[in-house]
Amino acid sequence: MKRCFNVREGMRRKDDRLPGIMFRPLMDGPAKGQCFHDLEGMLDEYYGAMGWDRATGIPTQERLITLDMADIAAALRPFLNR
Repeated sequence: MKRCFNVREGMRRKDDRLPGIMFRPLMDGPAKGQCFHDLEGMLDEYYGAMGWDRATGIPTQERLITLDMADIAAALRPFLNR
């Protein structure tokens, strides 16, 4: 529902970002020296798992219907090709 609201307000894949600190290597602990490198790949995986369109980040009509949100799916139809 939150994502659908954000889509209605204009949010798309281009707006999904992580804070800059996430791209700096960790300073200590078991993951020392590691950091995020491939945000685009992570978004593809996340969108796929959520049932969202990978190009836009908009929940698919099919996914919304399986979540019993057919009314929301209908309301988002005008935003699918923007």
